[in-house]
Amino acid sequence: MDQGFSLTEVLVSLVLVTGTSLALLKQQWQVSQLFNQTHLRAQALYQLDNASERLYAGHGFQSLDVPYTLYLNPLSAINHQHLVNLKLTWTSTQGLRALVRTLVIESCDE
Repeated sequence: MDQGFSLTEVLVSLVLVTGTSLALLKQQWQVSQLFNQTHLRAQALYQLDNASERLYAGHGFQSLDVPYTLYLNPLSAINHQHLVNLKLTWTSTQGLRALVRTLVIESCDE
């Protein structure tokens, strides 16, 4: 009577353990990438909100940290109202990302 495991049983179990480990590592990497992108987008929203509030308050822009870039594009000015486009861009593993917000700013010019 033979006792122990055959070579076939050991190889099959090794393949199963290796496959499961690789699948878990891939899933962990995907979750990590998703978390990083969510974090970058949340920071971008914060920066865009901050820039919007500074414009409404009549203050200038602050320099933004890398990887963010802020663009200000005046669209029109009618009856003491200025229409302004704010565009915040950043790079991620999926390429260039952007958030755009259009603001109507009242001017105090008389």
